[in-house]
This record gives sequence, structure tokens and C-alpha cells, in this order.
Amino acid sequence: MAAAAASLGMAAGFTSCDDEGVMPPVVLPGADGSGNVEVVEPTITILELKEAFYDASKNGNDYSTVVGTKEDGTDYIIKGRIVSNTKTGNIYKYVMVEDGTSSMAFSVDNSKLYETVRGDYGAVIAVNVTGLSLGTYRNNLICGVTTEGYDYPARIPKAMWEEIAIPQEIPDPSKVEPYEVTIADVLAYKNNTTELLRWQNRLVKFNDVHFTTPGLTYATAGTNVSRYFADEAGKQLILRNSGSSQWWWEVMPDGTGSITGILGYYSKDWQMQLNDLGGVEGFTPYIPPFFAESFNASLGQFAIENLLPVDPALAAVWKHSSQYTCAIATGYLNTDRKNYDTDSRLVSPELDLTGCAKATAKFDHAGNYFSSVDVMKQQLTFEVSEDGQNWSAVEIPNYPSNSGFTFVNSGDIDLSAYCGKRVKVAFRYRSTSAKAGTWEVNNFSINVEK
Repeated sequence: MAAAAASLGMAAGFTSCDDEGVMPPVVLPGADGSGNVEVVEPTITILELKEAFYDASKNGNDYSTVVGTKEDGTDYIIKGRIVSNTKTGNIYKYVMVEDGTSSMAFSVDNSKLYETVRGDYGAVIAVNVTGLSLGTYRNNLICGVTTEGYDYPARIPKAMWEEIAIPQEIPDPSKVEPYEVTIADVLAYKNNTTELLRWQNRLVKFNDVHFTTPGLTYATAGTNVSRYFADEAGKQLILRNSGSSQWWWEVMPDGTGSITGILGYYSKDWQMQLNDLGGVEGFTPYIPPFFAESFNASLGQFAIENLLPVDPALAAVWKHSSQYTCAIATGYLNTDRKNYDTDSRLVSPELDLTGCAKATAKFDHAGNYFSSVDVMKQQLTFEVSEDGQNWSAVEIPNYPSNSGFTFVNSGDIDLSAYCGKRVKVAFRYRSTSAKAGTWEVNNFSINVEK
């Protein structure tokens, strides 16, 4: 079987829009209309197919390889259950088929895949892959057709898909089960080619994770947006959401829960996509904080207070980083490769806690280049003052690893002892001329209970 060449577009990733419409009843084809079909048996597993046609020599460059016949002259046929749901518009023109060994992403030129058993969530289909093409789009292995002008597999024409995708079972969402994984697991899979291929485009579930920016909408109208979720250790993954989905305006919840979706790959990072909001479970509704400063665009309402004079060469200890969208403090000057003695606070405005019974603060932070984690904990503190003159350190439950700049959440910092008072809080950074680390802080908030 030969794949027809056509001039086809390709979305950057899977997300795009979804057209509203009435979904017709789904029935399997049959000569007598009974739904009886010839059972098609697979000739290869999806993981075996991926491994057979993955070309590591491309070094991350897009490519498209036509799938021929097997050595015995028979076709390559896979069979599995559809685990992607395109109805809500977050996944667009892709059919993810899982067979227990892996999942294949078929790029199909049909914006209403959910209206046919060949693209509907929970259906079982067999696909004759011979004549199609396998290759990567930004390091994600997909199946499509080789088309002039495209380095990667382009979309399979709708008519061709209806010919080569053979329905085997009507959609049964209750039989779709995600694989439970951890963020640490999938990050490690990047270093193993077999595991990288195995887990691309599978339906997976992450337990005990939190959104790094609760309260933000999942996306922006008409725009694909990367949000992030993290585990207790602060390891993060991208959650890729479409601004054309039917729920882009919904607010990401707070607390800890589970997230289920399609685990794709883009460039050098995993990125997950929700089938729908049913994949977000166990979280608590977002309640706007009493006070918040993201440090995304500036230092906001915080002011710098230097406890030691700042060397003119260093100019400033605290500053805003537009590149990393955070507040950053360091006593190291890269231009002269020199460390400086510093002691500086980043101080909040006065906060009125007189009407609360409980108060907790939290933030995300990253630290690197300290002589040790213990020294980092001594030199990076969170402090509270009732008069702006006398300061007391409050314990930060979680510190970064001092290896790289991986953000971790501080954990809840109990400020209840200050309820009934007006206070200021501060991030205090210190360094010496012998060694100066770097501290990055963002997403600071205080929540109160009356």
C-alpha cells in the first residue's frame, strides 16, 4: 500500500481548536449492518514498530521514513485502543493508539475525529502502517505521510485514514486506563532511548502533584500556553493547554491531587496534555491569597534593604530577572569572577494580619553555588518583623538541592503567631568574599483564615 502525497499543514504540538457539533451515533461497519467485522490481528507491537523506525542518527532533527513491508512481504499492522479525546479541543488532529507496549500518535487531517469510531476515545482500531511514514516532529515520534516540503510526517488525509484504520470495537471509555508514573520516572526516561520511545504519547497519571501557579487560567484565548505542575520534591513537568479548548478559561486549582493526560515530547522536554478537565482530580478550589507577588515582571511592592554597604562593582544584591521571571540575589559578579561580602533583605510592604486566626506563607525558590546545603540554609532565610527594625527568622520547610536551578516549593510557612498584628516579611540573603551563591524566588503568597 502506498501513501498518497498531499500538501498538508502541521500544528506545532497537538493543541488547537475544536468545532462544535452534534456527534452522530457510532456504529461499526458490517455488510449486514450488524456491526460484525473481521478481526484484524497485529503483526507488530507499537514499541517494536517505534524501535524499528526510530533514527537516532538524526540527532534531534525532524525526519520522515516511509514504512515498507516486513521481511516476509507482509504489512506492518498495529492494533490498540484510542486513548486521546479530541472532543474538548485540547488535542487536535491526533489519534493516540495504545497497545500495552506503547502508544502511537497518528497525525490525521480531520478536525472532528471524535465523530468517527476511527478516532473516538475508547474505541479499538487496527491500523495498516505500511505505506505511511514514521519520523519525529521536534523529537516526538509520530506517524503520518511523507510529503514534499515537510521534514517530518505530515497529516494523513481523512479518506486514507478511513481506509487503513479498521474499527475493531466500539468506543468504551471505561476500558481506558492510564499508567501511573512519577515525574522522577519520566525525567529519567529521557536518558534511555527505549523508555523514551515507550512512554511518548501514552495516557499517564501523576499522583501527589500540585500546580505551580494555581489561580491562573489553563490557557489564554486562542493561544497555546505552557503551565507547570510539580511533585513534592519540586520536580516539574510542562502542562500544555490550548486557548481554543472548551475549558481554557477555567482556573487551575490549589492543593495536591492527580493529573491524567497524554505524555508527549517536544524538543528536549516532556509535555503533558489533558484530554479534558476530568483528568484533574483531588485538588482544592483556588482561593485568592491575602497577599501575593509573583516577581514575574518586577520586584513589585517589595523594597531592598542592604544591611552591609554594597560594593560599587557589584552595584546591587537583589534585582529582578526578566529572563528567569523571578527575584534574584547574588554576591557574585560574573564579569570579574569575584565574590563579595553582602547582607541584604527584600522586604514586603506592611501586611495587616489583625483580622485572621491563621496565616501561612509559601513561595518557590532555587539556589545554587553555595559551599553546601547547610551553608545555604544559614545564608538564605525568611524573616518577619512587627516594627520594621527587629527581625525574627521563620523556618523554611523545603530548601533547593544546591545543584542546578531547579525551583522547589518552600512548603507552608506558619505565620499564625503574628495574627492580630501588622507585620513585614523579608527574604534575607548573605554571602562572603570567599563564596557567594545565588538565590532565585518567585510565586510568593500569604493565605489567611478568619
